[in-house]
Amino acid sequence: MKLTQLDRELQQELKRAKAGVQREYKNPTDVQIYRRFLNNFDARLPFDSYWREAELEVNLDAELRSTSMFSGSAMFSEKLLSAICRNFFLEVGDAAKAARVPSDLIDITSYEDAYEKHKTVRMNFVPELYRAYVVLRKKGYNHVDLIA
Repeated sequence: MKLTQLDRELQQELKRAKAGVQREYKNPTDVQIYRRFLNNFDARLPFDSYWREAELEVNLDAELRSTSMFSGSAMFSEKLLSAICRNFFLEVGDAAKAARVPSDLIDITSYEDAYEKHKTVRMNFVPELYRAYVVLRKKGYNHVDLIA
């Protein structure tokens, strides 16, 4: 099977994450590597911290470029910057569900539910979050869009 440019990038990104984790753990698990690699990816789930910040700062129907968390950096893609806040966070949630994170942990309607449910996702569904990350990369988001 021939690897695409994205496949090669993903392999290199994971290799760098593994090297970083190996400085702390002699034999890191895949979960430890994925966790390091994904950084703040889970903060992009619906009703998590980035959703809340966008809602308070601008509104969820604005482009992400209008929020302070995604403005001012040339590292973010135009795809991300031109995305509507609500749609982007819901797209991350949909990718997580497609990667087999249980929908009851993603389809949240209040901030009160979000903290505990997303904590469960962060602790128990790390490989699934990585698969969701890959799906979003294949849709054109870059690494920084999804983890910074």
